[in-house]
Amino acid sequence: MDRGTEFCVDLNRKTKKMEVHVLEGMVEATVPKQSPVSLFAGDALRISGQKTKRLQANEGAFITALPTASEDPSHYVHWNFDEAGGWVADNRGKALGRTEDTKLYMRGHPPDTPGAGTQWLRGPFGHAMSFDGRTGYAETPFPGIAGNAARTVALWVRVPKSFDINQGHGIVSWGTLQTGGAWQLSANCIAEDGPIGRLRVGTYQTGAMVGTTDLRDGNWHHVAVVMYGSARSTEAVKNMLFYVDGRPEPIAQRSLREVDTDVANAHHGVWIGRNVAYPLFPKTANPVSKFFRGEVDEVYIFDSALSHQNIVRLMKENEPPP
Repeated sequence: MDRGTEFCVDLNRKTKKMEVHVLEGMVEATVPKQSPVSLFAGDALRISGQKTKRLQANEGAFITALPTASEDPSHYVHWNFDEAGGWVADNRGKALGRTEDTKLYMRGHPPDTPGAGTQWLRGPFGHAMSFDGRTGYAETPFPGIAGNAARTVALWVRVPKSFDINQGHGIVSWGTLQTGGAWQLSANCIAEDGPIGRLRVGTYQTGAMVGTTDLRDGNWHHVAVVMYGSARSTEAVKNMLFYVDGRPEPIAQRSLREVDTDVANAHHGVWIGRNVAYPLFPKTANPVSKFFRGEVDEVYIFDSALSHQNIVRLMKENEPPP
């Protein structure tokens, strides 16, 4: 029974377990053959058949509200890699970063090896780019989306079956860890943060949000992360959605505390294929985890939160919203 409160319910159809988390007010939960259980703000209850277990409410595990989607036209950058050769991919996007260089440059590490570790190949739409996980990455002067602003990152990615946890970070990243303001999509390689090989957003400084679909099958998957804008960096985390292959992605673990992306102090733009932690914190970050190994295609960065319908359109037709 709800008594003027705010609460969240999680029902696992496979295990038949249900959890009730109370955020405000008071709830009375009815369990078969038991007296009603009173739950107050901060309380949670797990119900499995006639068994119950009290927990601490986890507000961050639930999306409690989504702001209204913007009616403004979409602004985005888009690298489709259909040049199929050379060291530069042109931006095919619209009206985002129009005052700066938005080309994507193939890099190698050390810096005197441009293009080393990158390779063109066929992708889901035309050509794609392969990164070797040792030296190759791509970089653009475009700085990415700052602060708590709304954003959508969508792309095709292929993670090898022979996934190495030292080559999972940095599918797409920008910002800087020096001020704790980095934004990074990865294939999760930290077991403490969630299942290995799943879509991940976050860094070791801010925590992470980790999905449930294992990407380590050698097949192409369309992935997208949608974040609605918020006035507070902690609120932005609640308004984040994952999609894998056009379907909303259940979240396996959510420890991401805030999003406040610092592009002003980054000294670099968006990276594709490079861990945002390298080489800033070689002692605290895994010194081997420098570059991503796998393939990417059709990378989009929007300055708005795309709808589910538009995510599916991107996946099926490679067509952004107007």
